[in-house]
Amino acid sequence: MKQKGLQFCVVLVLGLLAVFWHLDISLFVEDEGLYAAIIDRTFAQENPFYLTLHGQIYLNKPPLFFWMESLASTYLTPLFGSLEVALRMPESLFSLGTLLLTYHLGVILFSPLAGFWAGVVVATTYLFYWYGRLVLMDPGLTFFMTAGLYCWARAYFLKKQDWWYIVGFVFLAGGTMFKAAHALLLPCLVLLVFFVWQREWGVLRRWPFYAGLVVFLAMVIPYYWVLGSEFRENFFFKESLDRVMSEPTVGNNPFYYYMIVVWFDFFPWSVLIPSTLGLLWYARPFGPKSKELFLLVWILAYFVAFSLAHGKTERYLLPIVPPMALAIGYFYHSVFADLRQKIYGERVLKILLGVFCVVNVIGLIVGPYILERQRGVSLDAFPLLYIGVMIGLCLWLLWQVVSSRIHLALNGLGIIAVGWLFGIIGFLLPAMDVAASPRAMFQETKALLPHPYDPILAFQHWDWRGDEDLYYWQYRHPGAGIISAQKEITLASRDLLELVNQQGQVVILMTPDQLGKLEGVPVGLTLERLRDFDRGKRQIVLVRVAKIEEM
Repeated sequence: MKQKGLQFCVVLVLGLLAVFWHLDISLFVEDEGLYAAIIDRTFAQENPFYLTLHGQIYLNKPPLFFWMESLASTYLTPLFGSLEVALRMPESLFSLGTLLLTYHLGVILFSPLAGFWAGVVVATTYLFYWYGRLVLMDPGLTFFMTAGLYCWARAYFLKKQDWWYIVGFVFLAGGTMFKAAHALLLPCLVLLVFFVWQREWGVLRRWPFYAGLVVFLAMVIPYYWVLGSEFRENFFFKESLDRVMSEPTVGNNPFYYYMIVVWFDFFPWSVLIPSTLGLLWYARPFGPKSKELFLLVWILAYFVAFSLAHGKTERYLLPIVPPMALAIGYFYHSVFADLRQKIYGERVLKILLGVFCVVNVIGLIVGPYILERQRGVSLDAFPLLYIGVMIGLCLWLLWQVVSSRIHLALNGLGIIAVGWLFGIIGFLLPAMDVAASPRAMFQETKALLPHPYDPILAFQHWDWRGDEDLYYWQYRHPGAGIISAQKEITLASRDLLELVNQQGQVVILMTPDQLGKLEGVPVGLTLERLRDFDRGKRQIVLVRVAKIEEM
């Protein structure tokens, strides 16, 4: 029991570091700024059922997420003294819940050792600690889907636990209200494939399963009914179906996209994927109530479903982290519980571990230079001591692989995974925040204004999604606004001329391309390029349009 308690404490500490450390950095690109702009206005309007973005009704997502985040920003900002921490707190809590559910499911399905390694894998997987802390819907969706399957696994594999079917449907209803219907459909797909493979339909004779389905409908139907026909028509028949069956609004990648990015997103544990999946299959998961088959179906059903959908992006893979972590936990349980256990594909595993070590050493040496060039991150972002220790661990791991000490190598992989967690969260994120923080950029922009409340405008391209975080901070400034960029960008618009005449001058944020396309400055006005902001792959230019007599 002492060992189990120590293992849980290690998993908990790693989880807390993964999802709560450095939450106060500025909003990231992705959709954090876009969602934050909606959240900022959710309860400021008369009807919170109708969300708005840039003055237009936003019908692409259900409002539950935005209600939750609005409450968090209102009540947690004074508590933590940081708007970013308040906004990210709900998703971080969801991610911590996902980690603890994964740990406990590993314990009850296999062993405390399997649960321990499953928890470690979740906490130290790049995909989890990079996206699991952001103001996005995916961490919450992952929690609800994981909780639903956790409950169903308890009900199916443990005796006298049928009431967990009802609890599972409650969580899946929460996920369906939170983002989309696939919060229910994907877990149901897992059960369907599993039961067909097992030829086991006993669950259909258990009344708690149907009671849970009734509870699900009682929660979901009134929620979407109240949202109105306009929302249902846009969200279900346009937004959701577009992402699955037609041209998506984001992430238009080929079928094999996830087969490539999985090696990066599940870093560093991706080197164990072939051996882990092989072990699950080698276990001959054909018997009744096979836990190995359950994990195998969970992973493959999700992966195939996500690959078939037209809309693909990295963070959509978050729901696969828990079952993959459980599978790797089972791998460690099998290997360490019996030191004579054959490691499936051991030769492939050694090759992958060797390549991993070499790539890590090269990355630690040249990575800072790449980050400086592409992201503007300072060369000293990673301390030399950290780089030296990580290179030493990689060389030590390589020696264990060459010496065929595979058990020591597997422990070493876990240590290096924790090291990367500290490096990316502890050093890289703060350095990126310093290099290209939209919050700092906005504050610097304000400092260039003659008067603190002078208006700040921005040319808006709807495909310019990478700067929604900057727009969010801009919108919190009095007199902020957006100039919709059409095919012909012009400074001669009536609204802009009136604003310049009223204020004497206006500062505008735009891309260099937009600046190059500007037409001639109207008579009596002048244009000055004040500042260039380097956001890594994207450049932002701050210009000032003013009446000549004001200069």
